Amino acid sequence: MKIGILTYHFAINYGAVLQCYALQQYLKSLGHEVEVINFIPQNYSRKRFWHNNNLRHDFVNGIRKMFLKLKYSSGMRKSFSGFVSSRLNLSESVYYTNFSDALNKYDAVITGSDQVWGPSRWNDLCYFFDNMHDYRGRKISYAPCCAINRAKNILKRDEIAVLLSEFYSLSVRNKETQNFVFDLTKQKVPIVSDPTLLYDFSDLTNGIKSIVEGNYILAYILGADINGGNSEAIELIKRHTGIDNVIAVVLTENAPKIFKWATKTFYSASPIDWLVLFKYASFVYTDSFHGVMFSLKNRKPFVTYYKEKNRASRFLDLKQRFGFNNIVTDMVELKESLSNNYDAINYIDRIQENIEQSKLFLKKSLD
Repeated sequence: MKIGILTYHFAINYGAVLQCYALQQYLKSLGHEVEVINFIPQNYSRKRFWHNNNLRHDFVNGIRKMFLKLKYSSGMRKSFSGFVSSRLNLSESVYYTNFSDALNKYDAVITGSDQVWGPSRWNDLCYFFDNMHDYRGRKISYAPCCAINRAKNILKRDEIAVLLSEFYSLSVRNKETQNFVFDLTKQKVPIVSDPTLLYDFSDLTNGIKSIVEGNYILAYILGADINGGNSEAIELIKRHTGIDNVIAVVLTENAPKIFKWATKTFYSASPIDWLVLFKYASFVYTDSFHGVMFSLKNRKPFVTYYKEKNRASRFLDLKQRFGFNNIVTDMVELKESLSNNYDAINYIDRIQENIEQSKLFLKKSLD
């Protein structure tokens, strides 16, 4: 079967490109011919640096971040574009003008994973396969996320409901998105694992030694500090692990960050560098969903936190469905998590059944 994947393959984001690669590779392992649909929405744009880094409120720090962006972002863009062009089997460029014709060459098209059904996509509806009512193949969703369920307040809710009804099979990544689909269609769809859990990535990391000497705490932070401050959190983790070496990874292109508590910061790590850093880390501290996924995959002890509302649903889903006790919101909960020494290494075993069910969902959808 010839399959097209429609997702955020173009984003300067480790989780986004690696989940796309994982889904591509897993589908190929099932014997399918797979392409990543080379489509970028017209209204896609990265936040302006001025807005993203609060220069108006913290001018000195803003200038420092601007310096980091000027120095490192071109290298980061180059490393991501190199990974995408060499590792993803991209289709020819697809635009709104030829969207329907381009997708009709596939026997099935899969939309997902990541936040392809989030608020920023509720206007053009391309990831719901808008203007493809006459598509001859199978429309499938695999692990999309809506971030926040506002189904009852969406202006185009009726249009989205119709588009969802035309899918051959539907699945979502978390409970919040399951509720989103139910509010629109009254259909309860299965929750499946993120694509990164379907594939082991050994083809990308085998034979590569650690790029950091000795044991280290890996910090991968995308949003605001934990309540109480990341500096204090890192000190607690250092005392808990007995490790002083703290390695930070920053997405410099999107939102440069300055971590004074880090021993070393990687400002332009490639996707493969990022994988290797997780592979050899002794402990992980993150507010990233995919930071959690790769901690699980590598069986690393970790603590994750959330602060912003649009990040909360993904973590609460893991906590409620699988009993993750190392998901925290403030310093009190962090201390409790560390003192109880929750077995974060083996959380992957708790979700193994869901991983197998997710593989079965894809096999049945493509049978």
